[in-house]
Amino acid sequence: MNKPGWGSASSYGPSRTGREPRYAWDVELYEPINTLKPVGEDLWVVDGPVVRMAYLRASIPFPTRMVVVRLANGDLFLWSPIEPDEGLRSRIDALGPVRHLVSPNKLHYAHAAAWKRAYPG
Repeated sequence: MNKPGWGSASSYGPSRTGREPRYAWDVELYEPINTLKPVGEDLWVVDGPVVRMAYLRASIPFPTRMVVVRLANGDLFLWSPIEPDEGLRSRIDALGPVRHLVSPNKLHYAHAAAWKRAYPG
């Protein structure tokens, strides 16, 4: 049964458990994390670790996901940057220079500063 406003497990891709999430905080990762997964020409998705966010008097887990786009000039655009690690950064460096960091809203800025320090240009 779908909870109003939450959608089904298929809203987030196929569930490994074959069941719908019971609650909004019943999240699954798309492993492997911190790995570039090609989804199109010059387009990758990177699933990151679950982060916990304070909400009311609770701490709710949220999965993280970043999109990497290589622009026509070879520059990279990172949308919703996840927590960086050295392995991920080296794989991204192999794709091209990171020139654009986009945090689409206040929920997605948590790791933008770390990427900005790594790529100040």
